[in-house]
Amino acid sequence: MSHSLWSPGFIGSVCLKNRIIRSAVNDAQADADGACTPLQIALLRELTAHGVGGIITGHIYVHRSGMAGNRQLGLDRDELIPRLAQRALSSPSFPMPAIRRIPTLPVCLPPAPAR
Repeated sequence: MSHSLWSPGFIGSVCLKNRIIRSAVNDAQADADGACTPLQIALLRELTAHGVGGIITGHIYVHRSGMAGNRQLGLDRDELIPRLAQRALSSPSFPMPAIRRIPTLPVCLPPAPAR
C-alpha cells in the first residue's frame, strides 16, 4: 500500500494531518534555568506555518543531573510548567500534536558486593 507524504497518518490513536514529523532535536533555545523562551515559541509557530504534521520535542530534563547541554529545556521545578504549557499552546491554530521526549537515563549504582 502506498501513502503520500502529505496524506494523514497515525501514531497509535493520534491522527496527524500529514506524515511529516520534526524529529527530536535539542534546539538549545531555553534560558539558562531550563525555562521555555519566546525563541522556542517562535520556532513552533514557524514549524506550524510550514505544515509540519507533528513534533517530537527535544530532550527535556526532569532533574538537573539529567541536563545534557546548555540551554536545554527543563521540567525539574513546578514554576517551569506554565511556560512549557505556553509553548504547547503558543498558536491558536496549533494543528499538530507535540510529543514530549522525556528520556529515562540509566542510574549509576555502586557495584554489588562480592558474594
